[in-house]
Amino acid sequence: MNNIKTTATDILAKGVAVFSNGIFALLARILQLVAGKRDAEVMLTMGQGKKNVIALLLVSVILLAILSIPLTTSERVSSPKLSLGLDPSVAVSEGMADEVSKLMNAKGKILILVLEQPGLDSNATAPGLNFFLKALTKNGGITVVETQKIPFDIKSPLGLPGESYLRILDEHPDVDAIFSYAGLPRLTAEQISSLEGKKIPKFAARINTPNKEMQIKELFEAQIIHLVTFPKARPPSGGKPPTHFREFFEQYFSVITSDNASSLSF
Repeated sequence: MNNIKTTATDILAKGVAVFSNGIFALLARILQLVAGKRDAEVMLTMGQGKKNVIALLLVSVILLAILSIPLTTSERVSSPKLSLGLDPSVAVSEGMADEVSKLMNAKGKILILVLEQPGLDSNATAPGLNFFLKALTKNGGITVVETQKIPFDIKSPLGLPGESYLRILDEHPDVDAIFSYAGLPRLTAEQISSLEGKKIPKFAARINTPNKEMQIKELFEAQIIHLVTFPKARPPSGGKPPTHFREFFEQYFSVITSDNASSLSF
């Protein structure tokens, strides 16, 4: 009986050693490609006991990741998506369209600006764009004249370059409003002064994270921008799930207009 136990233990130990050696050979190959041959050789000459422990830890991490999938799925089931009966991006787009429509009195021409960034498609740079356009034009009073792509400018990562904004005004003197997924205008004091007394279109935008460098207050005071929406830093927790797109939008997004811009802390 003792011989059988010893044999089983030996087999298990050999199995663990073979497995851990296989894992380390793979890791060493990856390390060789990334760091160099010397570091890979150091890994392979590590003691068998250490190899076994590290290999088991890696397996544990993988198993935990797999086991977390059902939890993630259950969290999605209880998300506002199913409570609403529609995708949250649809609700946000409907809410933004509602705000822009009010800004334009439900009529007029609008230009849409979308950021063009290498490696990212419109779903990333302009989430829910198609839903937004459909909701905005559904009543027939608002016409989208163009969806214009704005190249990403490394010199102005936080918004629409001032030169681009002024060029757009010159190219589209007849639009009543501009909606931007490409950020807020980044204007110098001189550029702002050059617009004083001129008739410019109402400017609305969806941004991700507002900050002081965007000069939101200053742009509202100069009447350059008129509406800004962005996700709330702390969405509500608990309570009754939203049952309408408007409820979802108001719970998860902030809306800044000239009426409340002065209360901003940035």
